[in-house]
Amino acid sequence: MPVRRSQNYAYCARLFYYQWVEDLFVENANTVAGSATHRQVDKPSALPEDPKELELPEGARLRSLQLESETLGLVGRSMWWRGRARASR
Repeated sequence: MPVRRSQNYAYCARLFYYQWVEDLFVENANTVAGSATHRQVDKPSALPEDPKELELPEGARLRSLQLESETLGLVGRSMWWRGRARASR
């Protein structure tokens, strides 16, 4: 079970039940856009050979963390960059 489902449950247990147990879900423009974004984010990524192509602020570091629990049946991944914000142009 993806970790985000625990957030869905915390938001509304009843809605969680309908969506994930009964498989009842009504799409709208926001959920369609969100699904497309999640598909893109969940794809395995490859960093370019030249890190400057990422256009991150100087000194920024990329990080990712995947957590899994066979006992709980959960898998989650978090990706972020750490660094100073760019000055506005």
